[in-house]
Amino acid sequence: MSKTINTFVTLPPILVEDFEKIAFTKVERNYALKFIDNLMKRSFREYGMIDGFVETPKNYFRKAFNSHYLIWLNKLIFAKIIISNNSYSNSIYNIYSKSYSINTKYTTTPIMWLTFEETPLKSVPYTFKIKSQTDSEKLDLARVVEDLNIIKVDRKVLISLASKEIEKVSIEDFKTNEQIDRDSFNVSFGTDKKYWMFKDKAIEKSTELSKTLIQDDSKFYILDEYEFILRKKTAMLQSYQDAINKLANKRFYGKRNSTNNRLDTNLTNMAKVLTNEICGDNKLVQFDLCNSQFAILSDLLDKELCTPDFKIFQEESYAGTLYEYIMQELDIDNRYDAKKMMFELMFSKEGLASELKTKLKTIFPNVVKTVDEYKKVNGYKTFSVMLQKRESEIFIDGLWKTIKKKKIFCTPKHDCLIVKEKDTEAVEEIIKNYFMKIKFKGKIIKE
Repeated sequence: MSKTINTFVTLPPILVEDFEKIAFTKVERNYALKFIDNLMKRSFREYGMIDGFVETPKNYFRKAFNSHYLIWLNKLIFAKIIISNNSYSNSIYNIYSKSYSINTKYTTTPIMWLTFEETPLKSVPYTFKIKSQTDSEKLDLARVVEDLNIIKVDRKVLISLASKEIEKVSIEDFKTNEQIDRDSFNVSFGTDKKYWMFKDKAIEKSTELSKTLIQDDSKFYILDEYEFILRKKTAMLQSYQDAINKLANKRFYGKRNSTNNRLDTNLTNMAKVLTNEICGDNKLVQFDLCNSQFAILSDLLDKELCTPDFKIFQEESYAGTLYEYIMQELDIDNRYDAKKMMFELMFSKEGLASELKTKLKTIFPNVVKTVDEYKKVNGYKTFSVMLQKRESEIFIDGLWKTIKKKKIFCTPKHDCLIVKEKDTEAVEEIIKNYFMKIKFKGKIIKE
């Protein structure tokens, strides 16, 4: 038996105005809003923007909606609310699906920033049905809702914090032009198309267009600086306000992710500054796994790799000092750059040639080689998924479920467990015993 869920999506006012002009049936309207909601979330996770092109296969539409999805999807495309690149391939050598994005006209129009009294975005309600849940899924959701329901949320304080975070964002937060230390990369010009370019040619092209070459984590853009920052701020505004409003209005959710088996809840993708405020206001503490992805990798490779460089990598990862070690060995000034170097190794394509990766090979040659070989055989995107699945086994199936069986408040946030201050000792003991049981040597710190 299916269950109807009442929720909402937070949208720019001009998008809402255009949306309301479309002649949808009630069912089509709900499907369209659900798609827009999910599309923006997926884009934000991948790009840090809500208007990036996201590959979306037909199977997704059929599973999430039904086989008649083109009726309402084409209405969104005709109204130019949604943009499709209309590009796909069924070739056995290069399979990919069409990509979709929110029209950038909704994210590059200046909007009023958050205040206590008014918000520049609108919450639009919609409903959707979920299929019959398994007993395990029902229990997971019940545990999540039980804990989230007792959290006190001061919406005004959170909105104020969000506003301050957004206002601080500037182009100085990103590497531009000659500051970029990669030799070559895929560059986006703000569309779905990406072009592989050498840095000097990319800078030359950006100058020709009177724009700037910008690095945003692992993404590279040639864009007008003002447009780029506006898109970033709009994305943060939408994501923060949507998360705050859903938590404040008790629109809770808890579901295992079908890709990586993580437990997604209202808190899992919430900005750290907001999570920290909620924890402080509710006398909650956070137990975090240091260097989490690398500690998990070290554990997985323990019996497969026994080279001297791996042993150092393993020791530093387990101790939570991997980034500091890299800073020292490679004469890097700040922890952020060291962390970025490691994440580039973890989550980029195996064939990526960069100055950072070359430097990393000098201290961890066999680690880099092993990771690249795995990606070559299994595909580079599967590597991070594999680590996340193992993380879920440890933190959800192992720790979280054990803690909940003891009736202790606990809400997970990927490689972090949020618990009440008064339960600190009990949780510490559970973590200690479980890590001993599975022979995991990672370091947990309390914040």
